[in-house]
Amino acid sequence: MVLSLTGTIKTKFIIIAVQKLLFLVSAVINRMSIVFCTSVGGNPGNTEGSDILFTRMERMAIYIAEILTEKGQAVAEIASVFLKDWKTADKEKFLADVPVKFNHNEISEKLDKFFESKEWVDQSLRCLGCGACAYVCPTCACF
Repeated sequence: MVLSLTGTIKTKFIIIAVQKLLFLVSAVINRMSIVFCTSVGGNPGNTEGSDILFTRMERMAIYIAEILTEKGQAVAEIASVFLKDWKTADKEKFLADVPVKFNHNEISEKLDKFFESKEWVDQSLRCLGCGACAYVCPTCACF
């Protein structure tokens, strides 16, 4: 999963948390039914938001590591004993072919129409303020 601050609510707390995190991300190499990155403008080898992107080379326990940021470089220097220079490795041939499953723009338009829906008012009246909804919707910025 790639965490991106593009288009999200940028609070002081989110920005500080993201600055303290190190994002080690694995590229999508298997086409599974749950993968939908191409439907939301991504791709199986997307580097956005990553400090290091690992791409597994077919059926081997060897990964191509793309060092993308200064934080990633610092980790690579510490773990240099585990890293080998694979200058000829081409990650594209190892990435999954992920078909587009839905139109992100159409879904966004539909959700925008329901943002002020009566159903949300009815649900909010039953709210106990426990925060359990954040486990179901991890993108929620209510808390």
